[in-house]
Amino acid sequence: MSNEGYIKIYRQIRDWKWYSDGPTKDVFLHLLVTASFEDKFYRGIAVKRGQSVLTVEEIREETGLTVRQIRTAINRLISTNEVTKQATYKFTVYTINNYEHYQSGGNLSDKPTTNQRQTNDKPLDTKNVKNVKNVKNTPYTPQGVDAISPRFDTFWSAYPKKTGKADARKQFEKLVTDESTLSAILKSLEYLKTTEQWQKDSGKYIPYPATWLNQKRWEDETAQPPAEPRKSEDLIPMYDREYTREELINGVVPKLIGWKEAGK
Repeated sequence: MSNEGYIKIYRQIRDWKWYSDGPTKDVFLHLLVTASFEDKFYRGIAVKRGQSVLTVEEIREETGLTVRQIRTAINRLISTNEVTKQATYKFTVYTINNYEHYQSGGNLSDKPTTNQRQTNDKPLDTKNVKNVKNVKNTPYTPQGVDAISPRFDTFWSAYPKKTGKADARKQFEKLVTDESTLSAILKSLEYLKTTEQWQKDSGKYIPYPATWLNQKRWEDETAQPPAEPRKSEDLIPMYDREYTREELINGVVPKLIGWKEAGK
């Protein structure tokens, strides 16, 4: 998740039930600061605003808590309806209930509202701001940092040829505007990476990502997994001749010569 933006904590948090419980408080704050501030596609999962996609091991590494402390803390947070969780095949999605309470009021996003950054923990001087609601929400973009959209980040991780990243991003942002298109691309890539053409000579014949995107190659018939084979129940066996009941009882094995579709 992004390290940009901020959260809002009220001083009344000192009256919170788990405030004096160090591990529980640490885990909650960690989930809060890692929660997504917008709906997006992350780690192959559709993540909503206020959700964090993590493993217990990742929480352990970043907080220094033990696995037991983390599990206990999460159970306590769930018991008081601070968070809910949903397990996936690889990660756990944690949802911060009442996430909006920890964000700015009105229409302000949880991103910085100007290109200024706070330094040395000093608050920004807002004495000349007469109406905070009219401050334009201009997200801060660090200079020299490759600020890739979450969708492109997912695509770039999946595409096997890491060449021409800037050009690929331009094409991606122009063509991929929703999750359904991204899903179609990822499904196509998953199949293409198993094909002989893309595996030949260590990927020598894999197109440049910008070219592949510009030509919408994920829509090609050859970029789609083959249709599933017909189920065996749709076919019936054909034998070299008709066998009598007595022959079958006596152990005669019919000679199979092929299959035909049922009903024909």
